[in-house]
Amino acid sequence: MSRELDVMSEVFDTVAQRGNVMVETLPRWFATSELEWFRAKTTVVKEGEEACERQAAVWAKLHHPNVRKFFGACHVGTPFVIHEACSELPLLKQKFPRRRRRRNTRGERAIGKKLSKTEELALIKATQTWRQVLGCALGLQYVHDRGLVHERLTVENLLYSQASQKGVLSGLGLVRRRDIHELNAGPSVPSDIFAFGLAIFEILVKDCSPDKLTTLSANVDSLPDVRPSFMKKTEWALLLGKCIPDFADRISMADVVH
Repeated sequence: MSRELDVMSEVFDTVAQRGNVMVETLPRWFATSELEWFRAKTTVVKEGEEACERQAAVWAKLHHPNVRKFFGACHVGTPFVIHEACSELPLLKQKFPRRRRRRNTRGERAIGKKLSKTEELALIKATQTWRQVLGCALGLQYVHDRGLVHERLTVENLLYSQASQKGVLSGLGLVRRRDIHELNAGPSVPSDIFAFGLAIFEILVKDCSPDKLTTLSANVDSLPDVRPSFMKKTEWALLLGKCIPDFADRISMADVVH
């Protein structure tokens, strides 16, 4: 990859200096190496050069703490984008700080017992996962407010920033949203909300019930008919509201984040 970029740079310089043709100015986001940034990674854009250029032009304008940071891109040769390093959700190997001995919580007093260490860690883990999901929701709301949607939102677009320690939304795969009433409208805000609900469900299954991973299909396309035992009623109601078949009845991102 580095050799290919060196050759491209040399050719560009030669043409610019000696040729009699007009050389197009490189976009501001053009970059050739992730080494310019701390904790940066590259992702190859398999759809090709034009797709990479479109993606970079959109992503470069997004600035939000819950959207994965975009550093640059190279849309010639083997096209790729450069972004901050992130981990997939859920964080199955989370490390939690040791806490001082505390008084019983209201919930513990209600059930008349203290939580065991295992139960307390499970509660902390679930709380952290939902906090990260909320971060992704804030990122998605920001994207929608700017007239964008994901072409195909999946669990792979919901990430954890190692630098900010927040849930972030991937900026790869964004397109301009269209009116849902148009013929063959394609990706829309309601379709994003539906897909976001399914992605959250997949994260919770991995986080709270890893033994059920074998029964979880690669592409979840609907919620189960019955609330899983590891989910609270309020959590289940939220997912049901996001995945209502009729898009007109689905809850909004504002309902989700507030």
